[in-house]
Amino acid sequence: MDFSACFYWPIILQSVWEVSCAGNQIAMKSMIQDLIQTNLFAGISERDAAHLMSCLNARTMEYKSDTVVIEEGNKVRMFGVLLSGWGRSYKTDLQGNVITITLLRKGSEIGVLLASHQEQISPVSVAVEKGSRALFISYDSLIGSCSRNCPCHRQLIRNYIGIVAEK
Repeated sequence: MDFSACFYWPIILQSVWEVSCAGNQIAMKSMIQDLIQTNLFAGISERDAAHLMSCLNARTMEYKSDTVVIEEGNKVRMFGVLLSGWGRSYKTDLQGNVITITLLRKGSEIGVLLASHQEQISPVSVAVEKGSRALFISYDSLIGSCSRNCPCHRQLIRNYIGIVAEK
């Protein structure tokens, strides 16, 4: 696959592609089809989801190894959706025991509640397994006003609020 037309940034043991990557249209179409099946993108068409990815500067991340994507004790500025693979949220107690809080699977949201309160530090860590892919969106991009005031952006905000309300 030719990535010369893509923005590609290697990050330690993982790779990141901007969703707007022109050289990866087939993978992007498949990702968008998976994305619109999630609660976050419910009621949003493929075309509108593709538009939102550009509007929100969303990024997909593919993990080459088991990776902590949210670390306990840190502030969370982005939230995401697990596009493939598995993950979990967990807490480590004072004795060093790891307690799994939530198991994540394809379509699971990552950090939705944590990103909505940006001054609070995360009480849990979130890790994904090797081979997992996730889409991340900045909370500020979500709530910031879109220059076009798109109905799909408003729908995404409604979906986000609905997810927060259910948790």
